[in-house]
Amino acid sequence: MSNRTMQPNRATAGLIAAALLLTALVALVAVSSAPGTAATVLGAAKGKAPPSCPTPDGAAGDDPKTCFTFARVTGFQVTAGGKRALFKVPTDGELVAWSVDLSEPSESEEAAFTVDQKLGEPSARIAVLKPKGKSDFKLTKQSPKVELSSELGRQPIFTLNEPLRVKAGNVIGLSTYSWLPNLAHNGDLLVDDDEWRASRNRDRCGDDPDKTSEENAADLKKSVPQRKIGSIRSYGCTYGPARILYRAYYVPSKP
Repeated sequence: MSNRTMQPNRATAGLIAAALLLTALVALVAVSSAPGTAATVLGAAKGKAPPSCPTPDGAAGDDPKTCFTFARVTGFQVTAGGKRALFKVPTDGELVAWSVDLSEPSESEEAAFTVDQKLGEPSARIAVLKPKGKSDFKLTKQSPKVELSSELGRQPIFTLNEPLRVKAGNVIGLSTYSWLPNLAHNGDLLVDDDEWRASRNRDRCGDDPDKTSEENAADLKKSVPQRKIGSIRSYGCTYGPARILYRAYYVPSKP
């Protein structure tokens, strides 16, 4: 088992993120803000991409089957199965629910992330981001944080008691101050076809060939999610081939 929380991409190092085992880029589901109102799924993607945890017996280190997690970061999927803008809001509307596909790490893996790396119990929230230039994003809204220890191995859906109003062009991301076992780097994933971006400066992605492994690890350790409403952060790191396994449920405003 690897007790690292992220392994950056870029052709040679890309091992992170998780995937959605859905068959369409946009689908309809029965999550609603009012009875009878269907919601559109943002983030559904084609292709097989199972979450990576737990690590199978015999796998270790940089083995493609090693368990990796999404940790101390805000991120969003850029491409999945070659499709772009999966989490870009098409029109004004409301975000009514979100979901995450969680694998179930082994006891030793869970202890490594929670205790050894001092990340704490797994938790997450959804984030609404407004593009501000090429790689900067403003955090405009976020959902309440949800503790997820009891949900490991499941695919919970969280309905928002107070839906979040979203604007056309907003990007829906996932944020955690701890860690989540919701990354996929196996299956049908390809470099450039399956990439996600992280709220990190491009000189602190954790994969700099001019830095030592210790220095890269230290850069990742300094990573924190975007949490302050109104703040603008650089999303300068792109990882792949990998997917973050989450979805957002959105209801368009009436014309």
